[in-house]
Amino acid sequence: MSSSGRKKSKEKEAHGASSKSKSKSKSGSKPEEQKAPKKLVKFPYRKPELPIMSYESAMELIQQCKAIFEAENSLLEIKSPVIIVGDIHGQYDDLERILTLSRDKDSAAFGINRFLFLGDYVDRGPNSYNCINLLLQLKCRHPKQIGMLRGNHETENINGCYGFLQELKTNFPQRNEGINLWRAYNDMFAYLPLAALVRKRVLCMHGGISEDLKSLDDIRRIKRPIVDVMTHQLAGDLLWSDPLSGIKGYQNNAVRGVSVVFGEQAVNETCQRLGLDYIVRAHQIMFNGYALFANRKLITIFSAPKYCLEKNSKAVVLVLNSKNKISFVFVAPVESKTAGEKIFKRDYKALEYEQVEATNDLKDNKKNDELSEPTRGTSSNNPSMGSSETEKSAKNPK
Repeated sequence: MSSSGRKKSKEKEAHGASSKSKSKSKSGSKPEEQKAPKKLVKFPYRKPELPIMSYESAMELIQQCKAIFEAENSLLEIKSPVIIVGDIHGQYDDLERILTLSRDKDSAAFGINRFLFLGDYVDRGPNSYNCINLLLQLKCRHPKQIGMLRGNHETENINGCYGFLQELKTNFPQRNEGINLWRAYNDMFAYLPLAALVRKRVLCMHGGISEDLKSLDDIRRIKRPIVDVMTHQLAGDLLWSDPLSGIKGYQNNAVRGVSVVFGEQAVNETCQRLGLDYIVRAHQIMFNGYALFANRKLITIFSAPKYCLEKNSKAVVLVLNSKNKISFVFVAPVESKTAGEKIFKRDYKALEYEQVEATNDLKDNKKNDELSEPTRGTSSNNPSMGSSETEKSAKNPK
C-alpha cells in the first residue's frame, strides 16, 4: 500500500474510533444524529444541503439552545456592526439569502457576521421547522454572533394556530413526536430574551414600547421562563404593542385584542428617558419593507418578502455599522426575477437611512397596513398560510 493510501486508512480508522467514542457518551443516540446540530453550520454562512432534521437531533438541539438562552439576560447587549432582521415566518429560502448578505460585496452588509433576529421565526410560511433549526444551529455554534429575541409567534397560543404545530405533526406523525417537539420548542421559547440594546443607543424588540418601561433595568429584571407573556405587562408589550399615529400616550390595542398602541410622544419620551438614538422593531408587515415613525425615532422592519402571497411586498434588513449609521438592504421576492434582472439587482442595493423619503413614515403610507392576529389565532392550521378575515382585509386594503 502507498504512503498516501496508508494515511487515508489511518484517518478513516481515527474517524471511526472518534465516532464510536462519541456514540458511547449518550446511549441510544446514533453518531450521525449527535453531529446533526452542528454538522450543517459554517460561518460566514454557506448554503447547506438541509434535510429534515431527525426527531432525536431536534430534541438535542433544543436542549442545547435552551441552556444558552437561559444563561442570557432578558436584555441582550449587542455590539455593532450588526445586521438586524425582522419577521421570517418560515420563509426558509429568504432566510438563506439574508444570511449570505454578508458575502455580497455590493451590499452594505458585506463583511458583517453579527446578526440580531427580532422574532417570529415560525408560522404562516411553509418551512418553519427548517428555519428555526437553522437559526438554532447558528446560535449553538456562534452564541455571541447570533442574537435571537422572542416574537409573539414564539408563544404556544399563537404557533399552535398559525401553522407551526401542524407542520410538526405532518413531518412527525408517529408516536406524538410532532406534538412533543412543539412542546419542547415552546418550552425553549419561554427562555428567549425579550429585547436587545445595540451599542447602548439602539433598543430593539419584536413588538414595541410599554408604559411600564421606565428604565432599561425594567427589562433586565424580567425573570424567565415566561410561558404566557400576557401575565407580565412589560414582556407582553415588548412582543405585541404597535405604533399608532395621532394618539397621545398609550391606548388599548383594539386591532390585536391584547397589549397597547402608542403614539409619537410616547416614543420621543422613551428615547429621551432611556438615552436612545432609535428604537427598532418588527411585528407588522410593511409593503415597502420598512417604515419610520415619530420623526424617525422608531423604525419598523419586515424581512419576509412576498409575505402571505402578497406579490408586491418587499422586505429589508437593517444594517447598523460601527459608527451607528443605518442602512436598509432590500430583499426582493425570489419570483421577482421575472420582473427583470435589473430590478432584482436594484432591490439588493442598500438605501442609506438619510435618503429615506418621508412618505415611508407609518402615518403617511397607506399601503403599510399591518397584518394582525388575535391572541387565539384562527381555526386554520395550514402550515403555509392562515385564513383569518384580518388577513384577507390586509391583503386587499380598502
